[in-house]
Amino acid sequence: MKWAFWTSVALIAYTYLGYPLWLWIRSRWRCNPVRSTSYLPFVSIIMVVRNEEKFLPRKLRNLWGVNYPGESLEIVVVSDGSSDSTNQILSEHTTSPRFRVIFNPQPRGKAAGLNAAMSAVRGDIVMFTDARQQIERDAIRILVE
Repeated sequence: MKWAFWTSVALIAYTYLGYPLWLWIRSRWRCNPVRSTSYLPFVSIIMVVRNEEKFLPRKLRNLWGVNYPGESLEIVVVSDGSSDSTNQILSEHTTSPRFRVIFNPQPRGKAAGLNAAMSAVRGDIVMFTDARQQIERDAIRILVE
């Protein structure tokens, strides 16, 4: 039974002392600097909305104003059975090839809207957002780095 005790003590000591010590020695042994490049993959932003006429115009202005190349960004919005002027607001923005809208006539829920949007996106990276949250201008560029 003594061997089980000392084995447990050794494992705990290694966890708290040995492994951090090994990492410190290994970091001094051969330093590998992190190389960062300007990587700009195709990004798809998905938003599922329902009766968001109050917040939608501001959110769309926010999405159009992000600091990311237009040819590498698409916005996919799913209107989930909206009964207010949400569909009309979205229809006014469908002139851009970067902006796509999926209109669900009946409310099916956010999960169904996300699934519908995921089947329509082309992006290497997919970002989810809501109508009420604002995105900082450089947030997408920083996230993909």
